Amino acid sequence: MLDDEKKEQPESAPPVLPGETPTPASAPAVSPPATLPAVHSDTEPKRESPKEISIRILEESELTKLFERWSLVIAAVTLFTLFITFIVFYRQLKESQRQTELFRKQAEQAALDARKAQDQTRQQMELSKDSFRRDQQPYVWVTGIPTAEHFQSPGSDLSQILVSAHYKNFGKSPAIALQRYSLVEIGPKALQRVHSGRLTEAKSIIPPVEEEFFTSVTPPTKALPEMSRDDEIVLFTRLQYLDLLGHRYETDFCMSHLQLGPWHYCETHNEIKDCEKVACEP
Repeated sequence: MLDDEKKEQPESAPPVLPGETPTPASAPAVSPPATLPAVHSDTEPKRESPKEISIRILEESELTKLFERWSLVIAAVTLFTLFITFIVFYRQLKESQRQTELFRKQAEQAALDARKAQDQTRQQMELSKDSFRRDQQPYVWVTGIPTAEHFQSPGSDLSQILVSAHYKNFGKSPAIALQRYSLVEIGPKALQRVHSGRLTEAKSIIPPVEEEFFTSVTPPTKALPEMSRDDEIVLFTRLQYLDLLGHRYETDFCMSHLQLGPWHYCETHNEIKDCEKVACEP
């Protein structure tokens, strides 16, 4: 216990010399702080050595060059793809234009062929119709030989020449609404004085193969030509008639008397006309 009491008693303060400041007994001696090792924080940037910096720059340069090379490759591939796509689209466009032009030409040729076929069909129909009309139309023409004779009225010194003739429908269909004009010219150059005149109604209908008779007479005169002279008695006759469809036709015939008695056709005024194709007398 004594030992314990000794331990619990505090140490006595050293004696204070004159001129010194007494040190409190209770204040313990303080030793200087020990130097601690430096602790680096995680946020503090780490310094790189020149070698590390060089290596890093080289790596970054290599990466940049690799990126640039790949960028060029990708750009070249993209450009090549665009070029191939353009070529494909261009050829498709040209082919489409060629097909369109071909179809247009085929359509035009088909339309032209159709028009040609239509025109040919119409022409064939017109030819058939015209051929049928020609085959079935009435043909009225003079038949036999005219006869001429002098005629003098009793108690008169004036004489006339009477010319009689026959005409016939040689066609396969009737001639209807027939009109006639007839003229007898006498004397020198009688043929040059032949002319047309007003048509008058002759007969309403002439069936096929039916024959009709008419007489023309000269005006009364004292000076009659001699029957023995050529071409001094000329008979000119004009007939107009219709077929069953209403188409108009015109027949002109002219005959001249010869000195030996027979008659012959004049050089002109002998024809049958289709009035739809050739102008006829109104």
